[in-house]
Amino acid sequence: VVGLLQLRYLLGGVSPFWYEIVTVAVMLGASVSGLVERRSFEHAWHAVGFSAAVSGLVVLIHDPGAPRDVVLYLSGMFPGWLVGGLVLRSLEPEHGPSGTSHFYGLRQSRPTASLVLFLSFLFVAGFPISPAFIGEDLILHHCAGSSLWVAGAISLGYVINGLTLARIYCHLCLGPPESVRQQKLALS
Repeated sequence: VVGLLQLRYLLGGVSPFWYEIVTVAVMLGASVSGLVERRSFEHAWHAVGFSAAVSGLVVLIHDPGAPRDVVLYLSGMFPGWLVGGLVLRSLEPEHGPSGTSHFYGLRQSRPTASLVLFLSFLFVAGFPISPAFIGEDLILHHCAGSSLWVAGAISLGYVINGLTLARIYCHLCLGPPESVRQQKLALS
């Protein structure tokens, strides 16, 4: 869809406003998709990462003079997205392709993987330990001055992404390990 709009824009038929609408819809759709994904945390993780990357595209469409700020944001977000995806993928052989949805207690059984996931989540969410934090502010600054609805939509996407990341981390890393959960179920 974006490619067709781009072709029409190059031919002079579509204004950049329609690009903004389509890319904001794609970004929010990916955010909501990650939030409602229940079977695979890896799919939810990649939906959040995709949504965050598309937010940079929205800003580039809105303000073509912002590539330096978008690159700063993506330089903080992409490494966390990549490393977190690799950690989630490393859990798959242990628990099967959809087994992570039934897994708990990673913090106690694999503390290093839990710490790496935590740091990855902070990077993707734009926490102050990464360049994504400053990049998010700069991205919103480019939109807030001339198009408040775009800034609001990007902010909403960031909030939904944060909720999704917190859900994934809490489910995978917190709580008792699976063996303790199974023992409690057997006793009751």
